[in-house]
Amino acid sequence: GLTGRLARQLGLVFNQDTVNKTAHCLLCKTEVKDLNTTEPSDKNKEFSTGIELISHLTEEHVIFLDNIHTLFPQAKLRLESHTDRALKERTFLPDTSKPTNPTNGAAGQSTPSSCNGKSTENIN
Repeated sequence: GLTGRLARQLGLVFNQDTVNKTAHCLLCKTEVKDLNTTEPSDKNKEFSTGIELISHLTEEHVIFLDNIHTLFPQAKLRLESHTDRALKERTFLPDTSKPTNPTNGAAGQSTPSSCNGKSTENIN
């Protein structure tokens, strides 16, 4: 459902601790700690609710959040609750399946024949 698809997208930006049900931003993880304190900067903090995740995206990664709104317009009004459910119930794993080639299988184009996983076309 929507929560699972959202979790996969969030996996592109956040690293999830599935045991503690928290997340860290992968994009901000390289930020240096404030030299005057031993505490990590706010950008390295641990997020434990959907509201915190959305707040961080709003402050630091607006383009990613805009893309989420474009991908999931039906979730825009309740994005915090969907994000909270994704954090608590799903695993943030980005979709690492093989990207599809838009020209393969398109109308009017043929795809190479194969037999036992080997192409039957001649390669020079």
